[in-house]
Amino acid sequence: MSHRSSVWAGGLALAGLAAAIWLRDRQWMLAPADTLPLMLGLPLMAFLGQPWCISEVPRPVAAWRWLVGGGLLGFGWTTAMLTSMAAGWAVLAGCWMERGFVPTHGKQRLVWIGLLSFPWLVIDWPGIGWAYRLSGAAFVEQVFSVLAMPVSRDGVTLEVVGMPVEVQAACAGWNLLQLCLLTGLASGAVDLRRTSRFGILLGALPLVAWLANSVRIFLLAVAGLSWGAGVASGPLHTPIALLVLLLVLVSTRGFAAVLEPKTVVRRYVT
Repeated sequence: MSHRSSVWAGGLALAGLAAAIWLRDRQWMLAPADTLPLMLGLPLMAFLGQPWCISEVPRPVAAWRWLVGGGLLGFGWTTAMLTSMAAGWAVLAGCWMERGFVPTHGKQRLVWIGLLSFPWLVIDWPGIGWAYRLSGAAFVEQVFSVLAMPVSRDGVTLEVVGMPVEVQAACAGWNLLQLCLLTGLASGAVDLRRTSRFGILLGALPLVAWLANSVRIFLLAVAGLSWGAGVASGPLHTPIALLVLLLVLVSTRGFAAVLEPKTVVRRYVT
């Protein structure tokens, strides 16, 4: 098999593995709104990796990396641990990219986007979503207290000026949380050239996602107070999520610009 054919075969194998991982546990496929955002991860990975120029000859990749990827994938499959399967797939994808393509800036960072393209966050770590809901509700309670508005909280349920606001799982599941992380990673992969600064952005992304989730809860509560709970949970629910996602994109790009400001080259005409 030629090198070009082996690269294509490897890509098809990775696509098949991704589909098998997605379909192994379908509890996350409850609604299109919860399914489609996650499906955007791999197309985003393909888009940001352009140009995909196959190298003339195979580039060397350490054998232990292939073994680690295969081991994580096999361990996850036998134990039904989606986190291990996603990590194994990401490692194998990184090996495939390094072996088959001409190296370009940021291509290896795409494995992080691949890692977040699987629903391990909601399936293996439901406690993270609960922590985001609880802490977000507590934060919003303090915000309304500062605004001198009557507010009380019982767990993840707020009562603001007599109106109950329940922070449901949909407000803190991977749907928005994982999209926030994907958006931030996409911005960092493009804008940051130094690996150390990209690492700083990675460390900051969970905080950005938490702030985004808290802002969404606050905006939904304000919408409910202004136009009624039915409007907040109905027509305005998705637009507010999109607005928050836009804020995440702007904030992560701004943070990336602070970490690595662009050099301005001045030309003088004599």
